[in-house]
Amino acid sequence: MRSTPLFTILTLLISTVGISQTQPITVEEGGFFQKTKYYKCDIELTDLQLLNLFQANPATSAESNSLMWSYTGYTVFHAAATVLILWPVSQASYTDNPDWEIAYYGLASMAIAIPLKYYFHKKVNRLIPKYNLGQEESNAIDLDLAVGRYGIGLQVNF
Repeated sequence: MRSTPLFTILTLLISTVGISQTQPITVEEGGFFQKTKYYKCDIELTDLQLLNLFQANPATSAESNSLMWSYTGYTVFHAAATVLILWPVSQASYTDNPDWEIAYYGLASMAIAIPLKYYFHKKVNRLIPKYNLGQEESNAIDLDLAVGRYGIGLQVNF
């Protein structure tokens, strides 16, 4: 008798995932100081989620390698800029002479990260129509047993 609710929950989960696979990615253009937002099934996607969606889709997987490198470069340079800029700011709170030269290197690192982020979103905007056209072809749903942070569970890949 206990297997019936579990079967019902799994059936609803798989049917919901199957419906969400056919939903296209929509774009909400931001203003001058607002970022462009990408949605799938009314859920805002992060840059990493977009990258994973493009790599899993056969229509966009070949072109997602350059997207991956621009995303990786942006995150590395952005993280380095954050550390290099905040280091002298934190030194200013406990010393009289912080090393402000490090902050200049952080600004240079940020100047490198900004064009990489721009290229990433430019490439994403070019890949979204290809992804939406190839969406009907990639309706494979994988249900796997996976080990996660909180133990063993079911993982649905779409």
